[in-house]
Amino acid sequence: MATAAQRSAVFRILISGSKSPDAPRHEIERLRQVSEEIGKVLALPSIELLGAAEHGERVLASQSANRGLHSANPHASFSTGTSSVDRFTHEDRLGLAASANGAIFIGGSSGTLEEYQICRAHHASPLIPIAAAGGTGATLAQRALIAPDEFWAASVDPTTATLLACPDASPDRYAKAVVDVLRASGVIQGGGTGWVSKLLRWIRGTRKVSSGVDRANEAEALLYLARDGRRVLMVQTFADRREWGGPSYHLVSPRRPLQRVLKVYGNRLHPVGEPTATRCIENAVVTILALNPDAIGLGGMGPTATAIRARLTSEGFTAQIGSWGKDAGGDAGDFLRGYGVDPSQW
Repeated sequence: MATAAQRSAVFRILISGSKSPDAPRHEIERLRQVSEEIGKVLALPSIELLGAAEHGERVLASQSANRGLHSANPHASFSTGTSSVDRFTHEDRLGLAASANGAIFIGGSSGTLEEYQICRAHHASPLIPIAAAGGTGATLAQRALIAPDEFWAASVDPTTATLLACPDASPDRYAKAVVDVLRASGVIQGGGTGWVSKLLRWIRGTRKVSSGVDRANEAEALLYLARDGRRVLMVQTFADRREWGGPSYHLVSPRRPLQRVLKVYGNRLHPVGEPTATRCIENAVVTILALNPDAIGLGGMGPTATAIRARLTSEGFTAQIGSWGKDAGGDAGDFLRGYGVDPSQW
């Protein structure tokens, strides 16, 4: 089991799974695409990926994750232990799985199941199965729905576990689900469920955060629900103080503000001092991570919006981030309409 010292230094995640080269081409491509997307979101200084070296007799999820990892960060850490392109023995499998702090399972068969069992025997957590490529990964993902304590110790949102067990989600949604489990488990900065609940209680109980984020009586009420179930958060960098000018309008026709929006002080027309701007951005990022939306609409494309986007990316946030406003070519209604949000919610 990972110690506190290990967690503070580097968290080692095994990528376990494979497909035979004889499998249908679309199945092989599916494994590659999902694994590469996962590799991209795990290209963090605090994470090292473990996996087998490339082998001709099978398509390995770990090598696809490795490619995604290094496309996002060429210096990201990836280890194959003692395995080589010529062999992958039981001892190699045992060494890699036993040294992992956590693991991800996608596709695979008996070897992947053995690695899962080794990880469990060594108390690695979380163990994240993904149904995207069938095989052992899909079987384990179904098991996680009824016995989550065999896969993670943290309180993981049931919708996240359901997504992992879905066979036909998009690669980026699987990657987001992986990040959600790792965040809930305290592996990725952003905190687990207890931390999120504490933050939301703090937001609800504060009339206005002094550094710039508006109070939400119910923080979850900031989110818009799209037709496909995705949760959308609208964020505006704006001028709220009397000396900064009049109110802002998010909708052109009719001309009025949105019913729900996360407001962050300071924009290119009415900037605030650097210390205040920094606190505003920090509070916005913390709040967004706690709300954990599936998509974000940033009002405008100015320096504050750009800074928020950059900070979220550095925290491993994988949800879709778009822009709205005059410089983005459409108002807030256009953005929400693109996600299938009913106008009655605006």
